[in-house]
Amino acid sequence: MNIEFKELVARSGDSQLVEYQFSNGLLTIHMEIDDLDESVIINVSTQLVYGEKIPSDYDILKTCRLELVELNSILNIEHEFYVPNFNFGKMMKEVNCGASLAYGRKCSDAKWLLNVIGYSRLISCIISNLEEVSWQVNANYDV
Repeated sequence: MNIEFKELVARSGDSQLVEYQFSNGLLTIHMEIDDLDESVIINVSTQLVYGEKIPSDYDILKTCRLELVELNSILNIEHEFYVPNFNFGKMMKEVNCGASLAYGRKCSDAKWLLNVIGYSRLISCIISNLEEVSWQVNANYDV
């Protein structure tokens, strides 16, 4: 199955987050995507990751979806760097959606925010280029 990453994101609703790991600048996310009825391994080259512990007791808490956000559409930019919003309420929205990971980063180095959203934001990372994301559908996962 050959699909674009943005299509994979769009079809990721009601997925199950199996596990993830981050090592040496590579974030690996293992998901079961219901819409595809397949296991998917996503590899993202990134330098900064926010991650929550995956709840292991209840499968319902592992239900999630992918979200891809273009950072220049939601963050303020000064001198080619992302800066927090001056309005406290708007800044807290940026923090809560994970966009604060890009504060102080050059716009050309941080173009996208990838979130894994479940009962809360489970994983967030900054992506400079979508070509740095690879995935395998119906993949076997070996840590």
